[in-house]
Amino acid sequence: MAHTELQQLADERYVMTSRTKMWVLALIVVGAIFTTIGIISASSGDSHHDTHTTAAAGHDSHSEGHDAAKADAHHSEQEATAHNAIEGKTDADAHEVDPTETAHGGGHHEASWTKRLWSNLLINGWFFLLISIMGTFFIAVSYLANAGWYTAVKRIPEAMGSFLPIAAILVFIPLIFGAKELYHWMHDGVTDPESPIYDAIIAGKSGFLNSGFLYIGTLIILAIFVVYTYLLRQHSLKEDEVGGLDNYKKSIRKSAAFTILFAVSFSILSWLVMMSVDVHWFSTIYSVYNFATGFVSGFAVITLILIFLQSQGYLSFVTEEVRHDLGKFMFAFTIFWTYIWISQYLLIWYANIPEEVTYYAPRFQGIYSGHFWLNIFLCFFFPFLWFMTRNNKRKDFPLIVGSIVILIGHWSDVYLLVTPGVMQENNAFGLLEIGLPLLFAGLYIYVVLTALGKANLFPKNHPYLHESVLHDVGP
Repeated sequence: MAHTELQQLADERYVMTSRTKMWVLALIVVGAIFTTIGIISASSGDSHHDTHTTAAAGHDSHSEGHDAAKADAHHSEQEATAHNAIEGKTDADAHEVDPTETAHGGGHHEASWTKRLWSNLLINGWFFLLISIMGTFFIAVSYLANAGWYTAVKRIPEAMGSFLPIAAILVFIPLIFGAKELYHWMHDGVTDPESPIYDAIIAGKSGFLNSGFLYIGTLIILAIFVVYTYLLRQHSLKEDEVGGLDNYKKSIRKSAAFTILFAVSFSILSWLVMMSVDVHWFSTIYSVYNFATGFVSGFAVITLILIFLQSQGYLSFVTEEVRHDLGKFMFAFTIFWTYIWISQYLLIWYANIPEEVTYYAPRFQGIYSGHFWLNIFLCFFFPFLWFMTRNNKRKDFPLIVGSIVILIGHWSDVYLLVTPGVMQENNAFGLLEIGLPLLFAGLYIYVVLTALGKANLFPKNHPYLHESVLHDVGP
């Protein structure tokens, strides 16, 4: 490719067409409508359940005495659990008892519609946060690896990071308004030895799991993500204006600092926001598992945006070799995700320790079991077999299908991380669970496409631009 042709392509900018805006707006509107109907349906169903429960209690003259007896029995069970925990013999059956249920005599109760709403907001906020921050992480790692092949599509992961401030807000909303319904350890009294709902295990983790660290720690970590995303983007844009290697070198230094901070802070954030949903359970590779989910999903998004841009006449110089590399990354990190998944599962299955198997029991044997096996198919079996062939890693249609399946699969993966711990046996899947991800996806697409239109579609003064344009891995 001649240098003049390269320079001409370097000046192209994406312009969102009215047709694209219409489709994105339609996605947002449909998502908002489904979400609204889902919330109304859930809240009205919850009200109906409360009315029915009140009426039934009115016909039962012995209900108060029966409830009190149940509460006493539950109190005794909590004391036994605390004693066993101290002795190192935690009973998994004492897991996640809601104080409000204790007050009503224990037993099975329908979860409130607000709990379902906060659960879904956390699922979708976390999933889109993962995709956004993985765009920044991919750029940082590529700088450190001295990679050149990705340079022609570098502006896509940069644009993905533009959604990060919004994703941070979306994660914070359920933490602010629904923390006590999401996290059992946020209830008053669980760390007080004098309380009837005292939990020795939670009390032992209270140095980390407390409201101050949840809000302040999360805010600091998300601020780190946003600041470094902004800095890497600014150095990239300034490189377009002034050329030279100064901004490139600054980006390498910023990437090194970010990568170290990311490794520590992302682990803490994963434990604090996600793993503590199942407060009695823990996994030493939980943060790596979340990273794998986000990283492979990030490559799926990069691939879909690249194919979309090329269908609009942009980035025409990006060859099948680059798409092949993206396909190989999706294939490789599908295997990596599966490796982490099976490592965590087999170790817990083999050891059969109560406080560890309590995580898998409801997902493997309960009402979530069908979703459990579907998730493995979507996250491993399909993408693994689909991307095994060379052509499926290079051609538009196979890449689109594989990328969409990966995104759906790993959204369902995040769903399984949260819902059983929050909703327990009260699982419900309806318009709320369909509408909210559509709404978030519409907002994400609009923000990312808008960010793409604010700069050249690829960094024209990047030192490895020629290498990326002429990228060729052979037949």
